[in-house]
Amino acid sequence: QFDAATLGKALYDLSKSSRINSKKRMTDAARDILGDIKASPKEIEEAMEYALVLQAKTRWENFGGNEPSTRDRMMFHAMLADYKEQPTLNERTAKSKIEQAYSTPSVLGFIAQRLAGMDPDATVYEPTAGSGMLLTTANAENVYANEIDPTRQHILTDQGYTVTNDDAADSLNRLMVGNIRHQADIVLANPPFGALKKAVDVDGFKISKIDHLIAVNALREMQDQGRATLIVGASREEGTMTESMRIFLNYVYSNYNVVGHFEVDGDLYKKQGAQWPVKVIAIDGRATSENFAPTPQTIKRHTTWDEVYDAATGIWTQLEARPGSVGTSGLRPADMGGGPGTGTTPEGEPAGVRQPTPGQAG
Repeated sequence: QFDAATLGKALYDLSKSSRINSKKRMTDAARDILGDIKASPKEIEEAMEYALVLQAKTRWENFGGNEPSTRDRMMFHAMLADYKEQPTLNERTAKSKIEQAYSTPSVLGFIAQRLAGMDPDATVYEPTAGSGMLLTTANAENVYANEIDPTRQHILTDQGYTVTNDDAADSLNRLMVGNIRHQADIVLANPPFGALKKAVDVDGFKISKIDHLIAVNALREMQDQGRATLIVGASREEGTMTESMRIFLNYVYSNYNVVGHFEVDGDLYKKQGAQWPVKVIAIDGRATSENFAPTPQTIKRHTTWDEVYDAATGIWTQLEARPGSVGTSGLRPADMGGGPGTGTTPEGEPAGVRQPTPGQAG
């Protein structure tokens, strides 16, 4: 019987001595390992994604003990080389198309974790965890990984995480283990993109995109002094912003301390089978303010991974120049048996105006 985790570990072991840098090599290697066991092209790709996660974890084990700036550069270059080498994972099924399940590139996964100040003592929540590419530097004992896909749940469980299968878009769901409510020190999220059938009112803000709603729900599970990195869909055209995005950003900027915000060009995502640009939003704590979404022209879209790394480095360097905010006050899975943002006024608004009625586009 096919087991994605078992195949993933076998592909990872094989990759140590043999390059798996094309879809044909990946498929041939998987067929050789599986023998008479049947697996679809999509199932083989899921296993390959797990192999890439294991590769990223090994990179961290090898480089994580170095001085931070040296470690970060070594990790970035290793992750970038691995990403360029990997086969393109663009197999789609009817189910994956509906769920828009595109995994995070390994290099962006590392950068997102670094922006969130990943710490071995910090509890971490990932609402749409996939195969775990946003968790490769985390302490597995302190991770809450939520995922609705059974194959990916199995892969996450194989890594030792506490795994739940809640609907991350349901505002009534809370980070629970047993009957105990929990809040995490770090939230990391790269939710599936797409429109909701009906907008959801969140504190007066009409949220109409599923990735926005999942991000908002996940942030509610963060400690007041916690950190977060969100990856959400951006507009295809640089320097533009939809009404739904402006509403979402108005909510985030007025309720959290946004310390970084940039975009990643879609071409950098193509190895994952998607070429849609994304926003990366770094948050340092909860902070109520009258800040708005920034004007779209002020948000830089980076077209190379070197640019992305430089932008992220600038953000985390500034954060670490002041006292750390990531706490360790949250209960861990084992315990249960199992300054304001810098947003500008919206485009077209004069400086100094007060925030519009929540939920307006600004």
